[in-house]
Amino acid sequence: MKERIERVYNLQKKNFIYSPFIKELSLANHFKELQLEIEEAKVELNKEDWPAFKDEMGDVLWDCLGVIGRAEIEGHFTMNEVLDHIHQKFTERKPYLLEERHVTIEEESKIW
Repeated sequence: MKERIERVYNLQKKNFIYSPFIKELSLANHFKELQLEIEEAKVELNKEDWPAFKDEMGDVLWDCLGVIGRAEIEGHFTMNEVLDHIHQKFTERKPYLLEERHVTIEEESKIW
C-alpha cells in the first residue's frame, strides 16, 4: 500500500509541474475542488453505488493529496509532517491500536 500511495502522490506532484490548470489553482480553490469531490462521493454512497463510490473516493484521495501538495509547495507543511502528525495524534487518542487490544465503546469514548 505504501508504494501505491507514494506512486499516486508523486503523480500528483507532477501535476503541479505539467498541468496549467493545477499550476494556477490556489490552495483555497484546490480545497474547494476537494469539497466538490466529497459531495460527489456522498451522492454515490447514498445511492449505494459501490463502483461509483470507489471511483469518487479515488477522486477524493487525489484531491486531498493535491491540497497537501499545494500546501507543501507554498511552504506551509510537508506530506511527511502530515503523516507524522496523524500517526502521533491517533496513537495518543487510540493507544489500544498499538497494544492490539479490543476496547468497549465507553472506554474508547473516555480515551478520546
